[in-house]
Amino acid sequence: MDKLTVGFRKTSAYEKAASFCRERGLLPPGSRVLLALSGGADSVFALMFLLALSEEEDLHVGAFHLNHMIRGEEADRDENFCRELCGRLGVPFTAVRRDIPSEAKAALLSEESMGRKARYEYMESVRDRFERAVTAHHMDDCAESILMHIIRGSGLRGLAGISPLRDGWIARPLVCLGRDEIVSALESLGIQYVNDSTNAMRDYSRNRVRMDIMPLLERENPRIREALVRLSETAGDYLESARREALAVPLGQRDGRVCCSFEGLRSLSAPARYELVSSAASMLGRGRDISRASIEALGEMMDSPSTAWKICLSGVVCERSYSDMIFGTSMPSGEAAAFLEPLTIPGTTRLPGGGCLRCSFVQKIEKNPGEGMVTFIDYDKIKGLPLARSRREADSFTPVGMKGTKSVRRFFIDRKLPRDQRALYPLICDGEGVAAIPGMACSERCKVTEGTVRVLRIEYSVSGED
Repeated sequence: MDKLTVGFRKTSAYEKAASFCRERGLLPPGSRVLLALSGGADSVFALMFLLALSEEEDLHVGAFHLNHMIRGEEADRDENFCRELCGRLGVPFTAVRRDIPSEAKAALLSEESMGRKARYEYMESVRDRFERAVTAHHMDDCAESILMHIIRGSGLRGLAGISPLRDGWIARPLVCLGRDEIVSALESLGIQYVNDSTNAMRDYSRNRVRMDIMPLLERENPRIREALVRLSETAGDYLESARREALAVPLGQRDGRVCCSFEGLRSLSAPARYELVSSAASMLGRGRDISRASIEALGEMMDSPSTAWKICLSGVVCERSYSDMIFGTSMPSGEAAAFLEPLTIPGTTRLPGGGCLRCSFVQKIEKNPGEGMVTFIDYDKIKGLPLARSRREADSFTPVGMKGTKSVRRFFIDRKLPRDQRALYPLICDGEGVAAIPGMACSERCKVTEGTVRVLRIEYSVSGED
């Protein structure tokens, strides 16, 4: 056995992670394991951990490195470090190069999100060659993720944080360890790793949470990380209960769509209904990011007496066809459906009709915003989660400058909006109803005044082109 590996096995961090791993059954003996290796302290520790554990569990370890091409020479340095480290340790290694900045721009994602997506895409592409993929997420990552999800308005799934085993395939054996424990173990043995300069930049939301928010919380509770992880485990237990209930309604596939029993879905509790619809979205390749508001909107539709209707929720078209509930990703050409999409703020929200809403914070109202359909609102007057949705029969609001209310239907008629455009024209809504009609009007209650602190600029593009 390698002298370094022997020394590593004697560290308390190794013993703690090994016990956690065995208790949870994260890495079955004899498994072929693929590690996502960045070269940072966390993933280098994970590599050493897997090699040390393989002496007892007969693991077969391989590694890959994603060069995201964000940091130029520094990114190439990280790739070379990982290649040389794996070479010295005799670990099969693959380097993957992706132009993450360009891909992120094309996909309207942050570089951070696009890099994560690319990493998981590669692991999925080689899934038939491994029993487990391993990422080096640790306790600090879990705590930070929970805080980020809370800030973004997440539900129970966000509180569940980073699970030790995702989809029975991606293992996180280090979530029982704090970063300080990881770094201490490496430094005690003189094991080298690289530092990512972007970890010190406040341009990334995770960095701001780690550098600014977490220290404030630690003043109130020095063990806030452990507290958040316990919260995560509790949320995970409730999610598991909802998943088990959802299994009572089987999902099937038909002509590229996913289907289930309408009455079966209707009979589920709200958490279980969320799990079933999220599973359907995942089967359609849409991920599992379904908002609570979307599930509530679906529930309202399911209570209607109609036996045939469609609604587009978070990019998934939900259609009732008599006794069936059918989920798809696109509407037939020429058809329109009700829709509801949580707004990405700041960012771009794609709409079912092919258009998009671009939201950004500005210092003040632009006197001449150009030819785009632009509306400004006081963001702090929004109540609850801001949404883009289609018109409903009872919708009404008070446009800026008016004293009484006006139905959205009459407003569209007065503005001479063609009838065929009304069903897909987005309304900006919150917990109190219509806040604005992008490009046309803001409600009196959400108008920008001299006392406005945050001005939200909303631009509606019918074509969806940037």
